[in-house]
Amino acid sequence: MELVEAYKRGEIDEEEYTRVYNQQLAGLDAHKVIEDLNELGGGDFVVMCLEKSGRFCHRHLFAAWARSAGYDVKEE
Repeated sequence: MELVEAYKRGEIDEEEYTRVYNQQLAGLDAHKVIEDLNELGGGDFVVMCLEKSGRFCHRHLFAAWARSAGYDVKEE
């Protein structure tokens, strides 16, 4: 949450947010994360954000990370 707050306060830009967020994702096992999310939701899951469609947000970064691990991710 600290990362989001720093971005909202204008302390970091999209590029820095992306760098830090991707660095955090790199420390995780994508298959374990997806497995855990599927178990919590009983199957497919949804990642949501308050940002309007098409605006910069973590959903797109998460989706790209999951795709890079071989998952089929749909963004709407």
